[in-house]
Amino acid sequence: MLYTAIGGGFEIGANCHLVQLGGTNVVLDCGLRPHAGGPEALPDLDQLDALTDGRVDALFITHAHRDHAGAIGEFRRRHTTTPVYASEATCELVGALASSWSGPPTAEPGSLLARPYGEWFEIAYGIEGCLTQAGHVVGAASVTLRASDASVMFCADIATAAHRMTGVFQAPDDISPDVMILGAMGGDRALDARRRKEGALVADVAEVVGAGGSAVVVADRFGRAQEIVLALRSSMMSGQTPRFPVRVARDVAGICDVLGRMLPHLADPLRRYVVNSRRDLFWADGSATTPDILPMPEGPAHAWTDAGPACAIVAPSPGAASPLTEYAEAVAHDAHSAIFVPASGDEDDLPAPLRAALDGGWVPSPDGRLSVACRVQTYDVPMHADQPQLCSVVNAVKPSAVVLTHGRPDAIQALRHKLSGARPVYTPMNGDTFDPLAPAPVADADTPAPRIKIDDGDGPLVMKLGADAMAHPDFRRHFQGYERIEARFDGNRLTLRPTVDRDDD
Repeated sequence: MLYTAIGGGFEIGANCHLVQLGGTNVVLDCGLRPHAGGPEALPDLDQLDALTDGRVDALFITHAHRDHAGAIGEFRRRHTTTPVYASEATCELVGALASSWSGPPTAEPGSLLARPYGEWFEIAYGIEGCLTQAGHVVGAASVTLRASDASVMFCADIATAAHRMTGVFQAPDDISPDVMILGAMGGDRALDARRRKEGALVADVAEVVGAGGSAVVVADRFGRAQEIVLALRSSMMSGQTPRFPVRVARDVAGICDVLGRMLPHLADPLRRYVVNSRRDLFWADGSATTPDILPMPEGPAHAWTDAGPACAIVAPSPGAASPLTEYAEAVAHDAHSAIFVPASGDEDDLPAPLRAALDGGWVPSPDGRLSVACRVQTYDVPMHADQPQLCSVVNAVKPSAVVLTHGRPDAIQALRHKLSGARPVYTPMNGDTFDPLAPAPVADADTPAPRIKIDDGDGPLVMKLGADAMAHPDFRRHFQGYERIEARFDGNRLTLRPTVDRDDD
């Protein structure tokens, strides 16, 4: 078995992983880098073609997010006959979401092959695949491949705490994979209970509206945005929160409408509620028994506040004429209002220029810079498993080796710290090819000892490692990918220890 990080190694986005197993070439995800454009947004598909001689037996898409599925169009342009598999819900969602992804058209009706959860099917002679529920968002799947000599499970983004829209991560019942390829988005976090964080955001929004201001909540248009709409609706219907109007930006509302027609793919409690109540999944007109939650009205961007304080749900985008900046103009001048933005670290994070602008007290607008007098506050409604949950999943699945991908470098290394010891844990850079089941590399008798140069000039003593030391098998096995290594004298021994910088949150 060989694994190659075509994209997604030590980064968020451009997820694309090549597994060569049982004589087949299988690609897992093909996404874009968030907030990048042109060729820079793509995984290295030229390397993929070189490693496979242009023959890819199958592409699996785990879920309908840009960083996992946004490059399907470019992949299909190169590999016109390769089957592309996804869950039934993801096949429906990709078509609705792809209009916002750059590059060639992502999918035509019927071009993605839908597979139900939990059923094994033949990919090529001697190799089978199975999709299982991953949590995270509607339709998200983990992919397990098995051949006669090895098996691998790919878990791109997973959630083990129940969301309102979807269930939780499930592993196949009949296999313990040899290798687990695991996304590390939450690898350096130990989060409070998800519903508690969700409730904190709802309470903060209600406080702003109750004080006479309006709130703009920024959330990715598929996934977190719908979870927040449902949380606001549930809180108002239960009486926990006073009622106030909620308006959903039209691009987000379009995805809400698509999900509203996908009841068989939603979590059981939510599906039962819709069927038994005979109400729309998201929308309500503010009657005596329902809150006022509707798509954003047509007309000027400030129209959503014309009738008084309200809450807007808006997707992040970088342009000066984006929905976010347009709707933010309605509240930017008002000190009683607030803009709530997602905490840094996820793939649906704000574009860096826009976050920097908000930190600087302004937002871009068609007329230039618009000063922000309202409150700007971060929130965290987690959509990914955190570090303890990821460790629990690995311990339950019991793979022989783990490959960590898709995350900030500090998140990947923090999770590596927790998982190391019981099994080999790899943290590949983009372009790395290796066999995760091969014995760990060791220095043999012919490997020269690494050179260390001591610089004892002015200032602190500096020990410099030569290029041969950095390439030494033992050094790479223990320290590859770490930005900082601590050194400490223990008697006549110098102990090196990789360290990870962790965020305060």
